[in-house]
Amino acid sequence: LAEERGEYVATPATAVPVDLPRDEVLKLIRDLEKQMKQAAKELAFEKAAALRDQIVELRKTLALSE
Repeated sequence: LAEERGEYVATPATAVPVDLPRDEVLKLIRDLEKQMKQAAKELAFEKAAALRDQIVELRKTLALSE
């Protein structure tokens, strides 16, 4: 149904500058988590899933930088 109405939105991969401070990445993760929860509340599950994927990638980036 959503496909027929053209509601799918492509979400670009999160590109995080290598020199971005850890606290800035953590702030970005918090902001994305808020957006993800709001999207889920609005039943925009595809958007919420894309945001979740971005959060996962950011957390991987943090883990690798330690």
